[in-house]
Amino acid sequence: MFKVGIIGCGGRGRGHANGYSASADAKIVACADPKKENAIELAKNHKIPASGVYADHKEMLAKEKLDIVSVCVWTGLHYQVIMDTIKAGVKVIHAEKPMAPTWGESKKIFQACVDNDVVITSAINADSARHLSKRNNSQMMARSVSFIGLRDIAQICLIGELTGLICSTFIIMMSLPNGLWDR
Repeated sequence: MFKVGIIGCGGRGRGHANGYSASADAKIVACADPKKENAIELAKNHKIPASGVYADHKEMLAKEKLDIVSVCVWTGLHYQVIMDTIKAGVKVIHAEKPMAPTWGESKKIFQACVDNDVVITSAINADSARHLSKRNNSQMMARSVSFIGLRDIAQICLIGELTGLICSTFIIMMSLPNGLWDR
């Protein structure tokens, strides 16, 4: 069972939580939001223990041993929160779109993930990906995750899309050989 933490417990954080809660393979054990009342509400709705509710994401990352973290904060906070998550040793990060506010910060995040063997995804909502069908998005994700040996995580990521709980497609953003997406 994958232990999940959510940083940012507003609308997108609740969407991610719904997707994880629909999976028998994931358990949300912690959540953090600067507006602690948001974290408390998410915890109540998803059976997260009071000990797993934080106002400070750094405290959550230091205290919890997490397999997956969803980053659902405002875009301007993505860079620091994602870098903190990488530093904490989390190996799978779901980040809301865009990955960072600037191309330079996105490249730094990408390189930090490569250097630390972290898989990072960036959520793209259905409106942002109208040119891709759900079936093609799902197949692309499944192929990429299968390639890197994380099929179970792909299934958890996709369950929200498949059940309508998360209207997102998750695309692996990592160093992959040219042409992988064509396979």
